[in-house]
Amino acid sequence: MLPCAQALYSYAAKMMLWAMSAFLASSLHAQDAQTAVHSAQISAETGQPIFYIFSGSDWCAPCKRLEKRVWSDTAWQAFAGRRLQVVHVDFPRSNPLPKGAQARNDALARRFNPALRFPYLVLTAADGAWLEPVSTRASSAAAMIAHLESVLRTHHAPD
Repeated sequence: MLPCAQALYSYAAKMMLWAMSAFLASSLHAQDAQTAVHSAQISAETGQPIFYIFSGSDWCAPCKRLEKRVWSDTAWQAFAGRRLQVVHVDFPRSNPLPKGAQARNDALARRFNPALRFPYLVLTAADGAWLEPVSTRASSAAAMIAHLESVLRTHHAPD
């Protein structure tokens, strides 16, 4: 990347991070806002996309299936650790979340999953330049990784 393009990208990522921080801080307690923007901070620093996983961990059968077939797989975990900042946004029914965590999840749902579909997957650029809903039809970690690699290539996300 050319130095001026890199500086512009860095500036845009910092501005997006500032805007997200301001939005979340206005709707959450300071500690919860810090937690909510942690992945965005790392994403802005590394250039990694953010992958939001909206689930109902204790009631949604397709969510449980993704957990078993994809998210718990070591190949997925290695890929995600290398290429993405993963944010789990859970809406359990039997085990309520603490108020701060629920407020964070509600804010993220308003922004990325206003219809509250479960499971729902969204991939965003570190700088907010693009947003891509991701299919939940992957039957394995390998299939999800291949799909995300294709999406990342389409958006020219760095390795």
